[in-house]
Amino acid sequence: MLTDGSVHVAVRGVVDAGSSCELLDVLIQGIAPRRTVIVDLTDVTYADETGMAALAVADRIAWLHDSELRVLGCTGEAEQLLAELRTSLVDPTGLER
Repeated sequence: MLTDGSVHVAVRGVVDAGSSCELLDVLIQGIAPRRTVIVDLTDVTYADETGMAALAVADRIAWLHDSELRVLGCTGEAEQLLAELRTSLVDPTGLER
């Protein structure tokens, strides 16, 4: 946990069907009322729909618990997948939330 009360989760490598459940578990553990969970995807080398769906589910769970999920370093295909899931994690202006 950071000094401001937020939680930082650095994700590395592959985010797909094989890792999405573990990612979702980690994100859910960080969710708490009025807490921001920052997910850093800078070091993700590959992401598929299942992996990005885990982020979308975590975003919805965060919203239901008066929490916020922020994604950093999401580019290329991963960003497109999140946009296709119509999640609030992707800012249509190109600026990260």
